[in-house]
Amino acid sequence: MGTVKKILSYRNHILLYLFFVLIFNILLINFPLTNVFSFEFSFANSIFLALLSGLYATSIVKNYQRTKLSSPFHDFLIAYLLFLLLPLAVISIKSFFSIHCPFLEGFSFYFVITFPSVIVGTALGLLVSFIVPKFRIILFILLFILILFIPLYEFYVNPQVYFYNPIFGYFPGTIYDEAISVSLRLIIYRFLNLIFFGSVILFTSRAIFLNQRISKSLLTVITLIVALAFFYLSPVFGFSTNIVRMKKYLDKEITTNHFNIYYSSNLNDNLIKCITLYHEYYFKELSQFFEIEPNVKITSFLFLNSEQKKELLGSANADIAKPWLHQVYIDYDDFSSILKHELAHCFAGFFGTGPFKIADNFNPYLTEGTAVAADPIYDNNDVNRLAALAYKHNFHPDFSQFLNPIGFYVQPSSTSYIYAGSFSSYLIDNYGIKKFKELYSNINFKKIYGQSLDTLSKQYYSYLDTTTVTATIDKAYYYFGRTSIFYKACPRYIANTLNAAWADYQNKNYKEAKRKFKDVLSVSNNYSAVIGLSYSEFNLNNRSKAIELLESKINNYKKSAYYYSMEFSLGDLLLKDKNTQDADTNYSNLSNQKPSYTFLNLANLRQELVRNDTLAEQYIQGKAKTRFNILKNLNLNTINYISIPVLVELAENLNVDFNIFKKVLEKKFIVNNFSSSYAAYKLSLYFARNLDFSDAVKFASMSLRYKQDGSLYRVLQSNCDTQYWIYKNEERLLSTIKEK
Repeated sequence: MGTVKKILSYRNHILLYLFFVLIFNILLINFPLTNVFSFEFSFANSIFLALLSGLYATSIVKNYQRTKLSSPFHDFLIAYLLFLLLPLAVISIKSFFSIHCPFLEGFSFYFVITFPSVIVGTALGLLVSFIVPKFRIILFILLFILILFIPLYEFYVNPQVYFYNPIFGYFPGTIYDEAISVSLRLIIYRFLNLIFFGSVILFTSRAIFLNQRISKSLLTVITLIVALAFFYLSPVFGFSTNIVRMKKYLDKEITTNHFNIYYSSNLNDNLIKCITLYHEYYFKELSQFFEIEPNVKITSFLFLNSEQKKELLGSANADIAKPWLHQVYIDYDDFSSILKHELAHCFAGFFGTGPFKIADNFNPYLTEGTAVAADPIYDNNDVNRLAALAYKHNFHPDFSQFLNPIGFYVQPSSTSYIYAGSFSSYLIDNYGIKKFKELYSNINFKKIYGQSLDTLSKQYYSYLDTTTVTATIDKAYYYFGRTSIFYKACPRYIANTLNAAWADYQNKNYKEAKRKFKDVLSVSNNYSAVIGLSYSEFNLNNRSKAIELLESKINNYKKSAYYYSMEFSLGDLLLKDKNTQDADTNYSNLSNQKPSYTFLNLANLRQELVRNDTLAEQYIQGKAKTRFNILKNLNLNTINYISIPVLVELAENLNVDFNIFKKVLEKKFIVNNFSSSYAAYKLSLYFARNLDFSDAVKFASMSLRYKQDGSLYRVLQSNCDTQYWIYKNEERLLSTIKEK
């Protein structure tokens, strides 16, 4: 027993600390995301090692003050080297026997995030040991928790979802973003951490171990002043985003009776007015849906692009709402598809629970399901019919996980959102919004509905089973055959490398792009990397090799969402190689499969162009302006309905004069099939964005003449209702808005 005690007490219990480090890292390698050497692994270790380093520092101080033995700096050095090396050893062994993500990428995270955390933890441990030695452990833990949870305060009061913090360095936020890398800003932040906390170690260790006279009060005051000054100035350096920083970039404001809308002065004034009108329409719709009318204004922040959103909000790809702040944050060009969803979160906040005003127990199924039910359209589809499509093709929801927040995230996001929205919509339609709002605030199905979740879910399954669905199985594969982030290999490395590879490709650096796409494929079968590699080979004049690559790989992706992108890309390569017959076969297959309305229209357009070999070749090789002119010429004599959606998109991207574009449409417009209806729908949205609501209503009404697709028809009807209401109320609403 004495021998064991002696071993455990060796060098301030270093073996016991290392045992905890070992156990913690063995646990990490058995969980998704932390089981590879990347950001999550380093992030988790930064918190744990900072805690252990601080506790170890207090232990060394206590032992030194008791025994007055030789300087403990050697013990510090040995201990912290072992703290840092042991996780590296564990993850290296794990990588050797399983997924091997690139070591350099993982080490860059570990070096910048985890390594400084040991210094931070040590500094905190020494500081409390010097200032209040009697309560060193309790105060260290309290100080550690306080610093660790500063991001919670920032998240609660500021717009941001990203965080810089001395303990863990950087966290990308509550919205999962795959493309995270070690940025210059993070390096600067960690360098400042090292300077500040290194200075704390220097002064406290001199006082504790070298008996130099340093005023505890003065050190405490200086430390607090520097820390508070840095916290206050962090928005200036981009380490946080408060309202002041947000308004610096989004420098213009429109106020209405119900909204404050901030946006960049670079945005088109007509478009901003259109977005403002959509705000007011959605306010009316959501007030009726939820049977409430907010008594405070909602604030909208409209970002110029995803880069600006990444800089200010922290997430480039996600639009979000903060119900407790009555704020939404979206890309301006996504407003027609996402604004109502995010505003619905703010409305739900008025009957939400807890400090964040969301569903009881932070339940994501109800939180997101409520917003989807209020805006039941997903990629121009009725969510109920999409859910029925999924159910009939064996993409079944697991409602046993409804009360488990993690269950929402382990499924592909499309599956979780669509089923959560459809189930919420079912409850509202059958039992009323009043009971549903009660459920949102208190998840107790038995108490509120008088039935268990299991019974209600079975009723919902019966509803899905009897819902008429005309879509193909390929549509089910497209929307539900996706992979959750928890099951992706090396997601950070792949996302960053893919972004860099596609950037090289766009800059015509095909050799470098080819190398990076190959690097991705060495650790993952990512479909985008296969497409990118084949495109790069094609542009390096390895045409046969490029086509053979796609043809050999494409069947590996059958019954997944990614198959259709590869099928379309293969058609384009065949067309560029002047193999129009095989290209047309690919487009024809895609047209028959109908995985989405976008793919259906694009495939139909390609087939239209293939009928003229010269035109198809010019189009596929041409830039945006060339493509616009080709499609415009297709509409010289009669309306070419298939071309209209792409023509509209090109016109907006090229900033084509609206009046010039209108002249293209000065011909008889007849809606009698999908293509003409879809064209009318897209034109309606385009005219609305240009404040021509008279024609927006006209085309919206015309789009309704096609009734064969029930899922699309609900979208068309919703758009028609929107345009008609705005048309009738436009003058009144615009007269009340104020611009700053």
